[in-house]
Amino acid sequence: MNSGRLRERITVQKRVQSQDEFGQPIDTWQDYIGLYADVVSLTGREFFQAKAVGSDITTRIMTRYYPGIKTDQRILCRENTYDIEAVLPDRLRTRLEIVCREAA
Repeated sequence: MNSGRLRERITVQKRVQSQDEFGQPIDTWQDYIGLYADVVSLTGREFFQAKAVGSDITTRIMTRYYPGIKTDQRILCRENTYDIEAVLPDRLRTRLEIVCREAA
């Protein structure tokens, strides 16, 4: 992996449940890990093909391998928030491809 391409600082967050003063569950997000990554928006053609299979995938994030990143987490990059759709490690577990869609 070319480390020069890992220019963006991303933060992976995990969901944490707590309770309010009435005992009701509250979902909050807690920072899990900060990584450097290559954040690439899909081209119009790739987005069209992804949408054809019934998905809303908009961004591909490449980073070094880190265990514990899952699809129930989210990623913050600059002012954008991304929901993780798939986490795809390479065969040697040296890098991760994280396929995301922009959160609403």
